[in-house]
Amino acid sequence: MIRILIAFVLLTSAPAAIARPVPIQTGEHPDFTRIVLSIPAGTNWELGRTPSGYRLNTSLSDGFDLRRFYDLIPNTRAAAVKQISDSSLEFDVPCNCHADAFMARDRVLVIDIRDGEPDLSSPFEMPITAFDQRVTSYSLPENNILPLFTALSDPDPTGVPAPETVLTEVEIIPPRNTHDLAEIEEAITSGLAQGLTRGTLDEAPLSASMTAFSISAGADHILPGVAAHSNLDPISQPFGPQRASTQTGAVCLPDELFDIASWGDDRSFSQQLGESRRAVIRDIGTIDEDGLLQLVRTQIYFGFGAEAQSTLLLSQQNSQERFILDQLASILDHQPTDQAVFAEHVSCPSLVALWAMLSSEGRAQDSLVHRDSILANFKSLPTHLQSLLGARLAEQFIALGDEDAALQFLPQSMQTTEDAIAEAKLFTHLQEDEAATTIVTGLARDSYRVAPDAMTAFLNDTVEREGSVATDGDFLLADVLRFENAGTSAAHELFEAQFNAYLAQSNFDGALTLLESETSPGEQVLWSTFAAKATAEMADGAFLQFAFEYGADRFSSETINAIGDRLLNLGFADRAENFGVRRIDEKQEIELATQEQGRIERVELDLSQAPLTSAHELISQSSEMRAYISSLVDGSGS
Repeated sequence: MIRILIAFVLLTSAPAAIARPVPIQTGEHPDFTRIVLSIPAGTNWELGRTPSGYRLNTSLSDGFDLRRFYDLIPNTRAAAVKQISDSSLEFDVPCNCHADAFMARDRVLVIDIRDGEPDLSSPFEMPITAFDQRVTSYSLPENNILPLFTALSDPDPTGVPAPETVLTEVEIIPPRNTHDLAEIEEAITSGLAQGLTRGTLDEAPLSASMTAFSISAGADHILPGVAAHSNLDPISQPFGPQRASTQTGAVCLPDELFDIASWGDDRSFSQQLGESRRAVIRDIGTIDEDGLLQLVRTQIYFGFGAEAQSTLLLSQQNSQERFILDQLASILDHQPTDQAVFAEHVSCPSLVALWAMLSSEGRAQDSLVHRDSILANFKSLPTHLQSLLGARLAEQFIALGDEDAALQFLPQSMQTTEDAIAEAKLFTHLQEDEAATTIVTGLARDSYRVAPDAMTAFLNDTVEREGSVATDGDFLLADVLRFENAGTSAAHELFEAQFNAYLAQSNFDGALTLLESETSPGEQVLWSTFAAKATAEMADGAFLQFAFEYGADRFSSETINAIGDRLLNLGFADRAENFGVRRIDEKQEIELATQEQGRIERVELDLSQAPLTSAHELISQSSEMRAYISSLVDGSGS
């Protein structure tokens, strides 16, 4: 009997042992807080608004593991989290934030609580109740009576009088509860309203078969009459120009000024350009303004910014459209723009957000970035413009800490050096150093025509990461690239990267040769950097050659003192005075000189083996120093 009882207890308790609460992970980002739930595949879920924030309803029954919810995030966006039931969670959101949710890999539910106002068309802004608060299912007549767009007509549309009905004694069915019918009507009306507002239902004229229905006797007085009038609510449209505004409420620039995707088609460039050119001149000597603007749009569509600006100069008219076209052309060619034009426009839920983002490259954003609008507009652009702009946008979103968006701006296959460098920066930001090193090394060594910025990225990588070393061939290629691009900012950046790579490998000969052959705006800084490392790490003989060959005017005061101290320690007090370091008193000098005799002997040996132009002179000075030390020791020196 006891065995049976134990078996019964084990069987009944097995489900409880197997059940596991849903694990929840969280992460903090600059403009959103991420909540990740690992749920079984096929789990039903919905997210919606509550008076204090948002509620998540699921079809689960095992509860949620909230123990580590606040380990990595503050309680600024998600002020509190409550488990309403084993299947529901509530998040208190006191800030001006909105929630966005999506599934990843069918088993991961991601909820982002983002800063800023939500899109009014978001499905997660609808009020929500618990899963168990549903409208009761009712049994309706089997006739095809829905949708109910019109009042019910006569049950007999033929007009033939119905035969007289002979009543028999039958069991009387009690009438339905009118309160239940009201709930049905409310549920149907709410569902139709939501579908029409979101645009999932289209208005269509009724067919003849839907104008009248024949239903069973007694059903006409228990079914509600429902009328639906459809019209897409303009307030619900995320890109609607009527309501598009910045974060502070200023009106956004209209979409038609930035709808570049519609300015061209799949025909060849020559065909579209020729057609636009012919439209510019209608009469001899007369320029058609509409035709000229169409030509400018075509040039911008194909990525020719400078050409578009030259075309605009053919006519001296002024308009908002011409000004915006000029700004777009500058953005395409990576030229400065008028910042006042795009002030706060990165927060617009419209097409201008993308170009406002590009115009702010290298500067801090003046408002919250409307991520969804920028992504949607970017993906609508033709492929060649995506390739041209993708790397720049990816780097901007990396700077914002939004790696997910940055990945979406990079093409699946690398097409340009800029794309590859942007991807390397993304991997670095994600702390995947090996992948980043592989990319920049491939650019520098495997590319059939490496660009100077790619070589700069490679050399910087050798400085920042262990295990990545530049070879003599890499440095030779860097010399060639600097020569080809002399006088440009790219050449200067490559010069500094090459110099730092030399020092990182303690290649003093290469760094010194580079300093002597190049003139840099930061020349004294670089010379001081070299001298500081040389003073700390160079062998005595090489250091003495350097210290006797170059004067103190090249170095900073701190570096000069370091050079003088080492010269004095090596016994070259006269040379040390040239670097501002004087001899100490006689007693200390005798003591120091005695200690340094062995060091001087090692220096003489080092100098005698080195092929230096000034070796004999240094040895001679060293011999004089030895004689001076001896005279101090035996008391004959002064």
